[in-house]
Amino acid sequence: MKRLLSGLLGRAGSAGTSRPLVVFALTLLFVALGVAVFLVYQNAGIMLEQIRDDFNQQQLILARQAAAQVDADLADIAIAIESLAHNLPGTAEDGYGLRALREWGRPKGILAIAAVGPSGEVLAAHHDPSFDVGQLGDPRADCPAAPTHPATLGPLRSGAEGRGAVTVTADICHPLDPEKDVGFLYARLDLTRLISRAAGPIRSGRTGYAWAIDADGRFLYHPDREFVGRSAFEARHERQPYISFSEIDHIMRDQMLQGEEGMGVYESGWHRGVEGQMEKLIAFTPVPSAVLGGTHVWSVAVVAPTTEVAEAVRRVYRRQYA
Repeated sequence: MKRLLSGLLGRAGSAGTSRPLVVFALTLLFVALGVAVFLVYQNAGIMLEQIRDDFNQQQLILARQAAAQVDADLADIAIAIESLAHNLPGTAEDGYGLRALREWGRPKGILAIAAVGPSGEVLAAHHDPSFDVGQLGDPRADCPAAPTHPATLGPLRSGAEGRGAVTVTADICHPLDPEKDVGFLYARLDLTRLISRAAGPIRSGRTGYAWAIDADGRFLYHPDREFVGRSAFEARHERQPYISFSEIDHIMRDQMLQGEEGMGVYESGWHRGVEGQMEKLIAFTPVPSAVLGGTHVWSVAVVAPTTEVAEAVRRVYRRQYA
């Protein structure tokens, strides 16, 4: 730079050009360069925000798709339960209808289905081989006295089902005969399996994934199975007590648990086995299912680290300025 300046000044002197004029021209040059650099960085910031927003909009689409599939699966199960309940009283002993419904509903999370008498006795049942039919219990406390349309879920519970993995379950039931107290058709649903059908295959960017929580902030589904059935508020703080999760706690408490849809950014302490503080983008939406009734609020979220957005910005800049 010194050589350039001295060379320019020397040429200016030899050509009889005014030295102050050359200095002024150089000053303008450096100002122009500074403005150009500033505009580049400003453009980078604008581009980063735009790509972030576009990325989160795509995540929101994925969350909506997952929520819609969960809604559709719940509605299918409710309709099948209602239909079989209306046709079962005369065929409860052979259990053919129960077996057919259980086989159809197994991929959707039906662990067991039973016809239960007015005193709570199991008239007929079909279930996974690993499922203890004694776990069915007495559905009368959870089943409505009058039929609802569609049939709605009972209280959620967390525990080890089948092979011992922790999962979240709930019961859905319908009276066998609305006019008489003859019992219920009763199904135990593995909600974690049901939601995983929709949320499990999701990939946002290279490594992003989906999770879901219920009205209490409990993980219904998460790719890290250690979180399933646990409070999302407590599980994060217990794993990384030195990281502030105030942003995601606020998003869950004040938006997701209120049935809202939205997008945001929060600090996390890990991502797919990679430990360390990092920033993540999140998009979330509620599950709009009538089967959940007025007591359940479920929310599906899709998240990915912001480093994936930064990589996208670098690719754009390489194409523009290469």
